Amino acid sequence: MNKGRLKIILAILAVLIIAFFISNNLLQKPPSKISEDPIQDQVKEEPKFELEESFITLYSEDGKVRWELGAKSMQQFDVATKVTLNQVEAKIYQNKEEVVNLIADKGEVDIETGFIGLKGPITIKSKKKSLKADKLNWNKAKNELIGLGNILIKQEGLRIKGDRFVSQVDLKRLRVLGNVKVISQEVGENNEK
Repeated sequence: MNKGRLKIILAILAVLIIAFFISNNLLQKPPSKISEDPIQDQVKEEPKFELEESFITLYSEDGKVRWELGAKSMQQFDVATKVTLNQVEAKIYQNKEEVVNLIADKGEVDIETGFIGLKGPITIKSKKKSLKADKLNWNKAKNELIGLGNILIKQEGLRIKGDRFVSQVDLKRLRVLGNVKVISQEVGENNEK
C-alpha cells in the first residue's frame, strides 16, 4: 500500500469514529433535572465522626489556654480539617482569667488554619459589655473578633446598633461600623444620636 491510500483510509476511519460519537450523543436523552427518588428517601450525609458534649481547647504560643470551645455536638464530614459545631459555648481567657463568654447556634472550626466562624443568634458577654450578632469570625492573626449582622451592644448607659463590629477578644477596644446608632439610656430610649 502506498502512503496516499493509507492517508485516505485513516481519514475515512477518523470521519466514521467522529460520526459514531456524534450520533451516539444525539440519541441519548438529556439528563433530567427532576430527581427520580422522592425527597423523603434521600439520605442525609453521615459524618465521618461525631462527638457529643465535647470541648476543643486552643492554646497560645506560650502554652496558656486562649479559648475553650464547647459544643453539644461536633461533626467532621468530608473535609478533614473542618469541624462543624452545634449549640456552641466558648470561654475566652487572658492570663488564666475568663474575660468573655460566648453562646452561638452553630459554628465551624478549621483545625489547619485555626479559623473559627459562628452563626447565630450569638450572644457575647464580658464583665462590662454584652453583644448580639448574627455571625462571628475570629481572626487568629490579629486576635480579633469580627461580628456581622444586627449588631447590638449594651454597656452601662449606652446601647449601640450597627451592621458589624471589630473588637479585640477581651472586648475592650471595639469599633462598630455601618449604619451605627447610639442610644443613651440615661437620657431616654428615644434619643438617638
